[in-house]
Amino acid sequence: MWVLGTKEQQINQLLGIVADQSAALKNYSQKPFGQNFFISGSTITNLAGEAIEYSEAAGQVRSIVVSPNSGEIVTTAQSFLTQLSGQKVAGTEETQVELIQQVMLAEAQKDPIFKQFLRQQGQQILATIPEGVIAAALRGAIAQL
Repeated sequence: MWVLGTKEQQINQLLGIVADQSAALKNYSQKPFGQNFFISGSTITNLAGEAIEYSEAAGQVRSIVVSPNSGEIVTTAQSFLTQLSGQKVAGTEETQVELIQQVMLAEAQKDPIFKQFLRQQGQQILATIPEGVIAAALRGAIAQL
């Protein structure tokens, strides 16, 4: 009986070590994504631990930027901003601007055609959309390209 108790204690210690190492690896694999976010694998997470899938955010941002008309941009943008706020990933305009700008820059880094599109069409897009989060994020991204 005593041997079984000792073995159980050793197993629990090993499980604790594995859990600690797993947490350490997770933190190690996190990369800064702006000032208020980090990216781990395919997830963007804010400092409070709320997350959104990168591919989902990138798809939304791309659809906003390449929308054919300003009405569609506003509708898609408002839906995305509501989602970010509702999921508590980016609840303030400042964090929304930062997140969207970081996604634009990351997508431009991965896709030269998207980067060229932002450089060539960015000012025209800014001229057609109302001032706000999307315009601020686009302006910031263009300035860094």
